[in-house]
Amino acid sequence: MKKALTFLTLIIILSSCKKKKTFEVNTYPKKWELVKMSGNIPNSETTGNQML
Repeated sequence: MKKALTFLTLIIILSSCKKKKTFEVNTYPKKWELVKMSGNIPNSETTGNQML
């Protein structure tokens, strides 16, 4: 009984796996804009023209 349960569980796990689809970068062209940077140093937040 234990072997049958193990075998059934293994079959369910293997049959539920799906192949991962690749992500196409050109499908969703977006323009990203950095608006704020911060860090662990106190008062290190940078915004706007300070980031240039």
